[in-house]
Amino acid sequence: MSEIRKVPASAGVQWLLGSIGLFGKAPLQLAMLAVTFGLLITSATFIALLSPMVGSLVQLVAMLATPVLMGGLIFAVREVSQGRPATTGALFEGFQRGRLPHLLVAVLPYFLASLLLGALFYVLMGSDGLQRWQEVQTQVNAISQSGGTLEPAQAEQLAASLPVFRFLLWVLITTLSNIAIGLMLAFMLPQVMFSGVHGWQAMINSLRASLVNFAAMSVFYVSVLIGMFLLSVASAILMVICGLLLGPQIALLLSMVFMMATALPVISGAVYLGWKQILAPADGNADAAPRQEPGHVFEA
Repeated sequence: MSEIRKVPASAGVQWLLGSIGLFGKAPLQLAMLAVTFGLLITSATFIALLSPMVGSLVQLVAMLATPVLMGGLIFAVREVSQGRPATTGALFEGFQRGRLPHLLVAVLPYFLASLLLGALFYVLMGSDGLQRWQEVQTQVNAISQSGGTLEPAQAEQLAASLPVFRFLLWVLITTLSNIAIGLMLAFMLPQVMFSGVHGWQAMINSLRASLVNFAAMSVFYVSVLIGMFLLSVASAILMVICGLLLGPQIALLLSMVFMMATALPVISGAVYLGWKQILAPADGNADAAPRQEPGHVFEA
């Protein structure tokens, strides 16, 4: 079982700031890898618009490929941190040395949670409750389409007929489930990429490490939200300027590319630094240069 080190709450923001510094060492290389990653994943949406049947299959492949490519991006950040170039091959490092099935385990928590939460929603609401939700939604839509407004007394009457408390209980359980999944996946990928830990064990280690360092994780996620807000503001400003010069379509594309090229490497770097501080082997072996000889990272 991996050793877990406790860090102060301030470490959460230090991971993000340190990641910005890593990004500054090779911004073009990491940005190109992030854009390649983003385009591979988002292309599934455009294919789905052209051909829903083929698009569904492509979206499934994209969903499975996301943790693998994210692992590759974390690997690229590690290369930069150790003074090596972040080559295109680094993005596909997750397909090497037997890592693939263990990285794919990252998809299962969301899949299982969606099934269980869907079943729980039906149990809590019941068939009568679901039917009443649909009836109320139909009434609200009819009022909106007719140009009318929903009076406070009418809204209170409609709400009184709904199983609100059961719905709020489901929302609370869903929120807690998503937080748990987020903590399970927080440091899973670098464990698989660098320490050779199996997928399920990596998730358990990540959850334990995140709970031990819950204060640092809370600061980290708040910092990421603030950073994403600032980045979205910068992206909006860029879109306005490019829209005046190049047109709205090109401006929107450049804005999306800017978001992908900066957010993905910085978040990947923060995850890498967090893993390195909390879970990486103390002897530093897992953070050494990758071996060149063929082998299986999960051999006993």
